[in-house]
Amino acid sequence: MTSETLDKFDAFAHNMWAANCSERDAYGEPILRKEEYLSNNAEFLLDQFWLDWGNNRKWVNGEWKHATTGV
Repeated sequence: MTSETLDKFDAFAHNMWAANCSERDAYGEPILRKEEYLSNNAEFLLDQFWLDWGNNRKWVNGEWKHATTGV
């Protein structure tokens, strides 16, 4: 990732963690530390980041592939 893309991913991951904290709090569940959330959800966050940023790619078998074609 370029440093610009990495900055965008960091902001995206932070926002996802904050949303997770709110959801867990609403259900009375323990809130995860940010590092724990990021570690537990690394692949999901990367997938969502690429899909949300319009690149429509997913991590498949060790490489980025177009989400709809698998190529």
